[in-house]
Amino acid sequence: MGTIVNSPTLVDRAVQNVSEAGMAAIEAISEAVEICLRPTAMSTLTALFGLASFVFLPGAGTKLYRGVDLIVMSGFSGLPSSH
Repeated sequence: MGTIVNSPTLVDRAVQNVSEAGMAAIEAISEAVEICLRPTAMSTLTALFGLASFVFLPGAGTKLYRGVDLIVMSGFSGLPSSH
């Protein structure tokens, strides 16, 4: 979810850099990525590590949601979800 939420923030920041700060396009995008990369990476990693416990560790509650968690993890990591 953080990846989806932060994408428009990245674009908006780059547009602001060009229109308000008068930066060149490449410079504006580089600055926007520098600002937005950490929150995007942190939210993605948090979700991946949180779901990993349900996918890889055995337990009574993990069997029920293992398939759904694997699909969501695959979506975050960019891996195909069919195994």
